[in-house]
Amino acid sequence: MHLQMKKTFALSTILISFCLSLSISAQINLDSLWDIWNDPNQSDISRLEAIKKIAWDGYIYSDPEKAFDIAQMAYDFAKSKGLKKQMAQALKTQGAAFYIQADYVNALNFYARGITILEEVGDKREIGHTLNNIGVIYKEQGEYASAIDLYTQSLAIMEEVGDKRGIANYLNNIGLIYTKQGEYTAAMDFYTRSLAIKKEIGDKKGISNTLNNIGLIYKDQGEYALAMDFYTRSLAIKKEIADNLGIAHTLNNMSNIYYSQGDNTSTIDHSQRALTLAQETGHVSEIRDAANTLYIAYKATGMYKLALENHELYVETKKAIEKEENQREVMRQKYKYHYEQKVIVDKAAHILESSIQKSKLEKAKTQQLTLISGLVILLIFLSFIYNRYRVIKRQQLIILRQNSKLSIATEVEKKSNQSKS
Repeated sequence: MHLQMKKTFALSTILISFCLSLSISAQINLDSLWDIWNDPNQSDISRLEAIKKIAWDGYIYSDPEKAFDIAQMAYDFAKSKGLKKQMAQALKTQGAAFYIQADYVNALNFYARGITILEEVGDKREIGHTLNNIGVIYKEQGEYASAIDLYTQSLAIMEEVGDKRGIANYLNNIGLIYTKQGEYTAAMDFYTRSLAIKKEIGDKKGISNTLNNIGLIYKDQGEYALAMDFYTRSLAIKKEIADNLGIAHTLNNMSNIYYSQGDNTSTIDHSQRALTLAQETGHVSEIRDAANTLYIAYKATGMYKLALENHELYVETKKAIEKEENQREVMRQKYKYHYEQKVIVDKAAHILESSIQKSKLEKAKTQQLTLISGLVILLIFLSFIYNRYRVIKRQQLIILRQNSKLSIATEVEKKSNQSKS
């Protein structure tokens, strides 16, 4: 136990020193990027590129909420300048910030908003990359059919625009899902096509990863010699490009085959090398896997003290990973709850607005009917008045005529009386 504590302390010291050096260099880089962003003499594109790097290099993984706020600054600035492509890039960063927080609903929303703008400017390549990001979310949630559909759309766009790196990556992504589903023939087809393109463009890291993926298929099918061949080829390239995390991962895969074949000596050798590299890079899942394999191998060879030490390390890292996963799940559920509440509130607001609009419409209709009714009554009244006017005028005319006749008769009679006298 004392030995294990010393090893843990040594590891902590290494990691702290490593993180401090990264932090100092990152801070220097961020300071220069902030200088560019805050300099109005720089071009708008240069300033937006700088703040995009600030969000991604400085905060996207360590403080995604701050990365989101920084991306909002980029979005607002790009919008004020009418730079739609940069607006879409900012939305993509915000989508990634939500994805890292396991808020998949908002991540999908921001990715979708970005695609809408990218369609306006006709940037097919970025549309393809964003569709791939959406595919990753569906894969994370186990919705493999939807993920494959989105990866396939991304692949089609990459083929259309001639982006070979994108083609190779998305072929590999589709292969990974088929592997998860145990559809090895389909997976092998996509991996083989991806590998050919990666060799063509000289993507060494991509080549080594795909070789490793092919090795996993052969391992799952019990073809250990073929699996080991692909792992060995992958390992050689990873060493060439100094990909220590990749080396640790491949060594872990190789140790599993050695253990399956009963070769505990080689199992321990490869797992110990994997553990050392994983501790140097601070990658907990590789530490967990290597420690577990070492525990099993040491136990099988009767080296119980070493078995116990590695079992404790395995349990410790496993708990740390589970805690992080639980935190992500809690966060995801929290965001899901807030989203559902927002949907309910929005729906209630919509119903209320519809009710108000309906009430206004009904009120308007009532007012209209009242006005029409009033006009009809007024017309009827005016018609009555007009008719009465006509009757009165007719009566007046008759009376005038009668009066006229009476006057004439009176005048005649008067003249007649004068003649007689």
